[in-house]
Amino acid sequence: MRLAFRQVAESKWNELVQQISYRLNFGGDVSDVKTTSLEDLDKPFEISYNYERKNYGGWEDRQIVAPLPPMGFEVPGGAPEKKLVEPMSLGAVGKTIYHARVELPSGYEATTPSSCHESHSFIEYTGETHIENGVMSTDRVLTIKKPKVALTEWDEFRKFGKALSDDEFNYVHLTAIGAGAGSAPEPTNPDEMFRQATSALEGRDLKRAEELLDKLLVKQPDYKGAHLGLAYAMAGQNRMPEALVELEKEEKVSPTDTRAYLAAARMATFQGKKDYAAEQWRRLLKADPKNRTAAESVAAYLVEQQKYPDAIEVLEASAKNAPDSSSLQFQLGETYIKAGQTEKGIAHLHEAADAHSTDAMMLNNVAYTLAEAKTDLSGAQKYGEASLSELDDEARGAESSNSAGMRVTYDYGLVWDTLGWVYFQQGDNARAEQYARAAWQLQEEELVGDHLGQIYEKEGKTQQAARAYESALAVASMPSSPALGGPSVTRKQEQEIQNRYKRLTGKDPSLTETHRLPNGEWSLTPAERLRRSREIKLNNHGKLDGKAEFIVSINPQEVESADFDAGDEELRSLESKLEKAHYPYEFPPDSDATLVVRILMRCHSDSDCIGTPMPPTQVTTPRSFTTPQ
Repeated sequence: MRLAFRQVAESKWNELVQQISYRLNFGGDVSDVKTTSLEDLDKPFEISYNYERKNYGGWEDRQIVAPLPPMGFEVPGGAPEKKLVEPMSLGAVGKTIYHARVELPSGYEATTPSSCHESHSFIEYTGETHIENGVMSTDRVLTIKKPKVALTEWDEFRKFGKALSDDEFNYVHLTAIGAGAGSAPEPTNPDEMFRQATSALEGRDLKRAEELLDKLLVKQPDYKGAHLGLAYAMAGQNRMPEALVELEKEEKVSPTDTRAYLAAARMATFQGKKDYAAEQWRRLLKADPKNRTAAESVAAYLVEQQKYPDAIEVLEASAKNAPDSSSLQFQLGETYIKAGQTEKGIAHLHEAADAHSTDAMMLNNVAYTLAEAKTDLSGAQKYGEASLSELDDEARGAESSNSAGMRVTYDYGLVWDTLGWVYFQQGDNARAEQYARAAWQLQEEELVGDHLGQIYEKEGKTQQAARAYESALAVASMPSSPALGGPSVTRKQEQEIQNRYKRLTGKDPSLTETHRLPNGEWSLTPAERLRRSREIKLNNHGKLDGKAEFIVSINPQEVESADFDAGDEELRSLESKLEKAHYPYEFPPDSDATLVVRILMRCHSDSDCIGTPMPPTQVTTPRSFTTPQ
């Protein structure tokens, strides 16, 4: 079926496009409308026209946005959170292209804003602006890949919508140049200065915002919100120490405004200033006794200092204001156990798990905490197995999104390790090994390697235990980004792994020592041995050269798919080979899991192509709300 259009009289086009412009919130005057033929249905239908509008956008503040209509999928900042109850329609699969050309006023210059590119399984967007010879050109392209957003992709869609909204309303700031440029007079009224500074902050013109706020504070040092805005401007320029000074000034000017305390606590945490951050969380909690984030953060700091009674006091007070908070109940349970009040701790942990019986990670956290404390192991097993069942359900619902699949894959590593640790504490070493080994192969986290080593040691597998401890220490010694998150070890726990290795082998572990083997080759370090055991080798008869990333889905029976994701197009031909390749993963018995992993392939024309599995990264709640395990 082909869609037929009713011919529109040429004399009506101006009126019709004018109405369309109004409905898109463009209040200017439309003229000189031109259209392509409505009869040629094999070509896209195009409309072009001239558009004139006085005092466009934020011109009074010398800032503008591209005069283009919205794409229709925007999620403005501060929009209320909501859950999708059924798949959301995006409309027909296809592409929308917008182009705008704006001649900037004589005597003004502007800085080109950064480009935006968002690519997801269901939608893709690119927004680019170029400024050259006084002309601002903006191109926006939106491609709908799938007609609907699945329930499991809702959070991903909201992030996309926010990025789209930020790009569409990213103001371009104009600055007067040269004598007689006709620049607007500088504001002198404090309220007007603050309004313009706020607008500059929203448009990411940090220097302009700082300039206005500095002048404002000279006039009125106690202007509420000015020091806060100045802190944001400084933080945006990576001047964190100066920003913290301004936040403390704001706290004195506005002692009941919680924003300054919250910003200071987060900035200090980012800088690794734990003591200072804890003090800011305390101030926030004093200003807002019902603030759960502040209570949990203060309690976590106190637990780290082993001040358990103080932490319990903070958490109990907060729990009275939020009795249904599962995170508070979990943290209370964990803290009571560390304080030696096991029965109270177990009760709070059960309350947290039972209130969120479909939350895989809450169930996992409770199971691991009980197993680590070697208490209520039957409860630990119940919650751990329930967590795995919920995760299997999530995996089945995540099939339409690579990001959702990779999130669930990361969670499998956590839950498998938890169950392995539970079974180990129960004395079921054979089953413990199966789960811990699968978790280690998936995540390669030092804590998981330590667990696997202890299990091997209990089974009397001395050589395998020593290898596991060496591998755990090798992973611990590798630099990593804090953004990856995940279970980790403290320096104390790293020392415990070293001690276990020494008790087992009678010598200190060495991560760098090598020696010549009888065949003349050199032995591998633990890190090299680990890396080689993970490699995926493919023959390179085609003499390919380059690198690319692939998304591979694997279940216990087969490789479901291997899809090119990014990199050198020449390597796309490896998809079929990757579908037949062997991967360094195992699954626990009777597993229903499907792993979605990213594989980095490197090819050189004179050798095989080598694949390296990229470790799944954390995009979910870590299993402990207090200190690293």
